[in-house]
Amino acid sequence: MYIIGKGRVEISIFDDHPGEKQNDKELVVTTLEPGDFFGEISLVEETSIRSATARAAEDCVLVGFFKSDLMEILERSPDAGIKIIFRLAEVLGRRLKETTDKISQLKKEIRLLAEMQEVSRDPRRFNPEKN
Repeated sequence: MYIIGKGRVEISIFDDHPGEKQNDKELVVTTLEPGDFFGEISLVEETSIRSATARAAEDCVLVGFFKSDLMEILERSPDAGIKIIFRLAEVLGRRLKETTDKISQLKKEIRLLAEMQEVSRDPRRFNPEKN
């Protein structure tokens, strides 16, 4: 995991939608600032696979915090280790909620697009007065 001490880091994913002219288009999903962190999943998953790309948007100072560091803190100072784990859980929970909200919004937009497509095929279907 890396903690941002100075600068900004962009987190992006690659959109490899097969129907697009430009495959593997990079999409910035968020920009992190000092005090934010990324790569935290590697601290809690046994075999974590990278899910996004982190790229410095400007000169940065990062602090690396590794699973071995967390384990050492838990051994030496369980109270401090528990505070770190709770903070990680809080951030992971918030990010999961944000992702769930985005998925729900996308599902609504997909349903709306499907309804609009149906109307364009047969406008009478949604206008009972003309039937």
